[in-house]
Amino acid sequence: MFRLTPIGEMRNVVDVQSPTIGPATASGTPSVTWSTLPAGANVWARIKTLRGRELERAQNIVATTTLKINLRWLAGVTAECRVVFGGRTFYVNQATDLDQRGIELELDCTETPA
Repeated sequence: MFRLTPIGEMRNVVDVQSPTIGPATASGTPSVTWSTLPAGANVWARIKTLRGRELERAQNIVATTTLKINLRWLAGVTAECRVVFGGRTFYVNQATDLDQRGIELELDCTETPA
């Protein structure tokens, strides 16, 4: 049986944003702008760190963190979205409608510092 995350455990205020793909830049790369979903501003959420790891990319060590974010159900949240919390940005890998009743979302996210 599905157990709803108690509202008291949702202590973090986040913004849920979706991308808009614009015209290509001079280099040919499409421009991306992020906008907050209509009901996605100042949403209460529970952020739980699952694990962290370090990878070597182009001879640099890059730390990656995997997180689980729970929030009340919000229309339009997909794996293309991101969650902004303070100065941190979490990219959504998967958005799951827990119990398929439109009550709560569980977001599997990653954070890779710039």
